[in-house]
Amino acid sequence: GSGARGVAPLRAADVLLTGTTAVSLILSFIGLGLFLLCEGCRARLPRGAVSVSTLPFVGAAVLTQGFNGPSSLPGYRAFQPFAGGLSFVLLQSFGWFLLGALVQVV
Repeated sequence: GSGARGVAPLRAADVLLTGTTAVSLILSFIGLGLFLLCEGCRARLPRGAVSVSTLPFVGAAVLTQGFNGPSSLPGYRAFQPFAGGLSFVLLQSFGWFLLGALVQVV
């Protein structure tokens, strides 16, 4: 369909296939690898190793929310409560639920 208020609609590939998205994905995979390493070598690693392994995820989040969103999406705002329709709100609530469950497990 046509974009709202004269703005051309964005294709997912236009937003997803950017340099900052690639860097965010690489950082996320590095963080996953570090988490798996921490799990496999728990007895031999220092106590703060898991905390350090979260840094790539923080970097990926900063790139995504601070650079990729504002530069790729017209009208982007970091805080958009209940915007985006029911499907978006449900996906967001499910994502936050999973994050809360992960925090409780760890």
